[in-house]
Amino acid sequence: SRYVASSAHVKMMKKIVGNYDFRDTIGRAYGPKYLQELVYMTDEMANPEIYRVASKGPVTKFFNKIRNAATSAFLAFNHKSFLLQMPSALLVTGYMKDPRNFAKGLAEAVAKPMETYRFVTEDPQMNERYLDRSFMEAEANATDREKLVNKIREVGFAGFRAFDTIAVTVAYRGLYLDAIAQGMSEAEARDTARDVITRTQPSGHPKDLPRIMKGGEVSRWLTMFG
Repeated sequence: SRYVASSAHVKMMKKIVGNYDFRDTIGRAYGPKYLQELVYMTDEMANPEIYRVASKGPVTKFFNKIRNAATSAFLAFNHKSFLLQMPSALLVTGYMKDPRNFAKGLAEAVAKPMETYRFVTEDPQMNERYLDRSFMEAEANATDREKLVNKIREVGFAGFRAFDTIAVTVAYRGLYLDAIAQGMSEAEARDTARDVITRTQPSGHPKDLPRIMKGGEVSRWLTMFG
């Protein structure tokens, strides 16, 4: 579903990146490495395999199950993990011209929580945010027993997701207000807020993960709590 939801955006990006004039301009302005990363990111988004478990071999499946179980045991129903989501939102103040706009975003979120949440989720990328990548992996080709376990696990992560949603909603709104105060248009303000959220807040969406997190099972073990 994520791949399908991003298909129109991916097609547009592939067309842009494939344009000779665009590639030449980016290459001369920022260098070949920047262009290479841009092409890599676009190809990754166009590859449906990044949305699945890296391999379906028995060994990889076994270690995938162990990794998902370990993640669940450490994070699910863990109130300390829930609460740690909130301080991470403060990281965005380092990207603000006036950090007081974070407080304004918080005040708006408290006064009008659903309205603020709807405003943030009007941004497609914010609406698609998915904190727990391992839960997404666990759902792939799950047996009936595993689906039951996953439902219990999902309940255990409910608090985690709730606090992440609160943190991101407050941070996004604050960043948006800060950008508007600097004279940016609404579209520019949303772009700025989205970019900073991607840089500072944890996400399980494949396109937002660094390369090492999208590698084989070994690299996923090394970054399981990243």
